[in-house]
Amino acid sequence: MPDAPKASDPPPPPEPRGPAAPQAPEARGRPSGPALAIGLAVAALAAAAAWSLRSRPPPPAAGAAASPSAPASASTPAAPRFAPPFAAALRAGGAVFVAGRRRGAGGLLLGSYDLEGRAAVELERAIEPASGRVAELDAFASPGGFVVSVEGEGGQRQWLRAASPERLADAAWEATEPSACATGREVVSLARAPEGLQARVAPIGGGAPSDAGAPLAGNAASLLCGRTRAYVLVERENDRVARALGPAPLDVSLGAEREQDEPEQSFAAYVAGDELVAVRLGAKSGLRFRSWDGAAREAGPWVRADLPPGDDVTIELALAAGDALALVTTRSVEPSRPCPDESGDVVAELSIVRRSDGVARRAGDRLETWRCGAEPGPFWGGTPGGRFVVAWPRGVDSACAKLGARYGGLTVASAGVEGKGAPRVERLGAPAEAIEDAGCDDERCVAVALGRGEPGACVGADDERAGAPRVLVYAGAKGASEAAP
Repeated sequence: MPDAPKASDPPPPPEPRGPAAPQAPEARGRPSGPALAIGLAVAALAAAAAWSLRSRPPPPAAGAAASPSAPASASTPAAPRFAPPFAAALRAGGAVFVAGRRRGAGGLLLGSYDLEGRAAVELERAIEPASGRVAELDAFASPGGFVVSVEGEGGQRQWLRAASPERLADAAWEATEPSACATGREVVSLARAPEGLQARVAPIGGGAPSDAGAPLAGNAASLLCGRTRAYVLVERENDRVARALGPAPLDVSLGAEREQDEPEQSFAAYVAGDELVAVRLGAKSGLRFRSWDGAAREAGPWVRADLPPGDDVTIELALAAGDALALVTTRSVEPSRPCPDESGDVVAELSIVRRSDGVARRAGDRLETWRCGAEPGPFWGGTPGGRFVVAWPRGVDSACAKLGARYGGLTVASAGVEGKGAPRVERLGAPAEAIEDAGCDDERCVAVALGRGEPGACVGADDERAGAPRVLVYAGAKGASEAAP
């Protein structure tokens, strides 16, 4: 975990979200194969028409929050309603910034909510995308500013940047590169240049971008952002190279560490705080990992994890805290009952190993099983309160699925970094058509769901309650909770 900030320092931004594995910056959609890529697609919009800014008084406290066993009540008809795609970002101090399509109308809806789901401010802007509807959307929030980035169906990308959500009303759309991520101070983007892959940095609250070092040669690349440091990861023949961006960019070789003719089953890279952690799984050598702080001239040595190799294993998530590394993996298993399409089951497992020597503290604790070809994940997590916390959306029953609901809420697993006990698994949330992770800080992890009613009482897409945001605090001092405005 990072050192506590000094009294004069701004509060640290939330932990960055998600894993990354090399991919071409122009690649579209969910990456195929085992490695997951971080990339932010941003899209061209021709801005039109006016913003309206309005403050809403908080709703009555009764029913504002609920425990996992007693989900929050349905939102009122006056609550703002979003439609996918949408995105959420945890703000310093615990508020949640949400951006998405405005339900039933054109344009975007932006909101800021406290952890009880009460809206502090809403912003609306009517926009007409230059190439059709908004296809993808993401949001960043930090003490230094806010970014909303969108991609249209035509593939063009643009973003808005401002020091506060309210100032986004005066921001202008800026064209930007295909992939991006954000630290607490800067937004980093990556694009192809004649000489290779060029990283650029710009103040997150607004200001001119600048090149971050010389272009990098490589076949594919991805961006990874920590609290204050960003990395570019490029793949070359029999090697992977990481660059730490900064005033004096530094490159190190991660090395593929392949045995002779050994196929690589899975590779992924993550940022824990500001430290880069690379994980690879070989068919013969099993799981290895290494770390780099972005300042040393060489990355740390490969460490072999004391875990048995497996077939058809995918690395889904890695979390680091001190000398402990938590790994979430999925693998295919024989179905527990016959499947109509002859597909199999998939299980998710959590292992905890020592980073210094790879000795396993917990090995292969099963978290959940997906039946008959159901797709697992995505997996999110962090280390609030010195514990490993992992969350993923769970499926919905057939009745709700017929009404367009996609998820039944979140499943959450948590374990101590020492691995002295089995993970604790719990469920929270209600039916939703979309769920997005907002990130973690030192105290909590948060996600936001677009509601579709209550368990056993799903509603259709045209219902006045559909699309109301629900704040899901899936780790924190008070445990897991759900709240709706």
